[in-house]
Amino acid sequence: MRTSFIVLFVIAAVACGRKTEVVETAAPATTDTTVVGTTETPAEAGGSSGNDPIVYAEAGAVAVQVGAWRSEEAAETDRKLWISRGYRHAHVVKAGDESTGEIWFRVMLGRFNRADMADRLLTEVRTKYGIRGWVNPDVH
Repeated sequence: MRTSFIVLFVIAAVACGRKTEVVETAAPATTDTTVVGTTETPAEAGGSSGNDPIVYAEAGAVAVQVGAWRSEEAAETDRKLWISRGYRHAHVVKAGDESTGEIWFRVMLGRFNRADMADRLLTEVRTKYGIRGWVNPDVH
């Protein structure tokens, strides 16, 4: 069990390297923010009720990572799967160090200005699809 945890930690650490670039993104929206989710009245300023719409921001600094692949083709296939599930903001980010060959292609959902929006999307995909995923501030 402990060995499995260490292996997962090492994989996560490598996949979350500091150098990143966007490899491919879904078609950009016509505005820089898109609202999806419920249409109930937003919570009072300063908090989220959990029923507020999830707001995507094309230039946001936070995203939900749902996969990491060594192969760009595998990441692209995964991205298309997420788009087919209705997550049109799915994109691939190349991360790692090319000089060492330690390159990963991360599959990310959305971009957000607020971490609570990313947390809500993460909860949604965990519930619907049973993935582990996490909120990643390194989306560009």
